[in-house]
Amino acid sequence: MSQVYMDSKVDTNDKGQYTINGKPIDYDFTKGVDIIVRAYAIQADGFADVYAAYNGYHGIK
Repeated sequence: MSQVYMDSKVDTNDKGQYTINGKPIDYDFTKGVDIIVRAYAIQADGFADVYAAYNGYHGIK
């Protein structure tokens, strides 16, 4: 992972509670949190066909 973004509205107050827009979040973080990950990729060099791409991927040492 190269970057992590947290919305600027998320913070903590003087009591150590997590807040959004200054209002405490009513959630027990010890229960765990789902993190949604979205990934985007760009391929700089193209391949002639799917076979060339497959061989290129599996040829990486």
